Amino acid sequence: MPTNTTLFTADKIIVGAGNIRVKNPGFQTTKLSDVNAAPAPTTTVFAVTPTTDAEKLRLGDIIQVNAQQVQVVGLNTSTGVVTVSPALSAPPVAGDDVFLLWKNLGATDGDIEFTGQITVTEQYVDQSPYPISSVITKGELGLNAPLADMDLRNLALALGLPETAISSSGGVDTLLIATPDTVREDEFLVTGLGPSGKLRTLRLFRGVTSSQVSAKLSKTNKQIVPLKVMSLLDSNQGGLGTIKDGSAFVYV
Repeated sequence: MPTNTTLFTADKIIVGAGNIRVKNPGFQTTKLSDVNAAPAPTTTVFAVTPTTDAEKLRLGDIIQVNAQQVQVVGLNTSTGVVTVSPALSAPPVAGDDVFLLWKNLGATDGDIEFTGQITVTEQYVDQSPYPISSVITKGELGLNAPLADMDLRNLALALGLPETAISSSGGVDTLLIATPDTVREDEFLVTGLGPSGKLRTLRLFRGVTSSQVSAKLSKTNKQIVPLKVMSLLDSNQGGLGTIKDGSAFVYV
């Protein structure tokens, strides 16, 4: 038996929590806000329009400023002050556009599960007891995620309702539950650890939610939104999604 035989490599073992984000098709071209003049913008801290625009953000969102993608790591909705990481290459100036690329769905309580299956059907003829050929009859790709943030936005997503079903009036937020006219589609992004110290980005181009939501008001247990996503074929992308491993997460 040869010496120095490697039986396994521990750097292929992946352990760690993932994050899940979502965006509507074409959302990356929708402007969120302008950079405000005060406080003076820096490479990591600047302000957007308080309340109206700032309340559309949450920690962990991915925004784009001056063609750079950064993560929201600090947020004050009343002042509009946003802290981002990593630092921008140069401070933005007042009036620069801010785009919301990916919305963070918040914490999870349990595994984010990636599912994939290709169904193969065998072909038989009377002259042979064994299959003589096979054809692919079905392909599936999806995600399951137990969302620990049971806010109205996550409930709307899990139920397949558009975000326009959420309204605010007099300090009260309302989710109108009604059968939607069309199927809601979103693009999904999961980030986490990859093998050999790399960072893994899993992306579904066209995701459709098909969750059965059961909300329990409990004194001791967390409320969980069970998110179930099925991926549809994106003919422009030539597939259902991608998995990328690299030195940085890929947000575009």
